[in-house]
Amino acid sequence: LRVTTMDVGGGGAVLIQSPTGRTALIASGPSPVGLADALGRRLPLLDSGIDALLITGSPSENCAGLQDLEGRYPIALAIIPTQISSPGCRAAEAALVASGTQCLRAASGMALDLGGGASLDLLVSDSGLVLTLSYGRARLLLPWGADPDMIRTRLASGELPEAQVLILGGRGYAA
Repeated sequence: LRVTTMDVGGGGAVLIQSPTGRTALIASGPSPVGLADALGRRLPLLDSGIDALLITGSPSENCAGLQDLEGRYPIALAIIPTQISSPGCRAAEAALVASGTQCLRAASGMALDLGGGASLDLLVSDSGLVLTLSYGRARLLLPWGADPDMIRTRLASGELPEAQVLILGGRGYAA
């Protein structure tokens, strides 16, 4: 399992590559050139595309990095929150639909099997997706856009599993 955090020109994205070669891209950042460059450095030359794209729906996400991405890296599945406020994310969703990408609305409890024992579980919050990447006994928490108090509450209640790694989206959180 390989998890890569990428600075994609003013924002962050995470690329997950499973042991079986499946890929998931979380967020896109504001720059199509930055995202294309970051993916080009990390994906094999003849890669067939991205298996899953997750638009997080966080208030700071603008999705501009997704512009023309499906032309370079065909996207098999996009998971999109019900509420996306950014015009750039709405435009990206329309482009994904037009390209034939299967688009699903994110729902709490949804799970994505990445293969080789890796899975990504979703929890939908008012301010974005909270993702848990599991591989064997390892857990990585990716609370993209979620309020830190909400994360603490849900961890304490057991709604979110304990994690060994915390990956903060974008530029992290202000205390």
